[in-house]
Amino acid sequence: TPPPPPAAASRGPLLKGNYYLQVAAVRDKDASILTDVLGKRGFSTATEAVPEKALVRVLVGPFKDAVALNEAKEKLSDFRPIARKI
Repeated sequence: TPPPPPAAASRGPLLKGNYYLQVAAVRDKDASILTDVLGKRGFSTATEAVPEKALVRVLVGPFKDAVALNEAKEKLSDFRPIARKI
């Protein structure tokens, strides 16, 4: 019997004063797809609007420390994430 798929992680609000990894800045429709994909990979996500560009930043996190941030950054290397403090 194959193992069950990982539970989808949560999509929540940005928590100020925390570190996140920005994985993309895309249109709203694409942001929803990307957050679903990241959730299925076990990551918690948040989004942030960029009104002047009609884009949405897709962020993974928050991270409790630099070790957790760097571990996630390595797992998300295919996205070339950028570390950001919100």
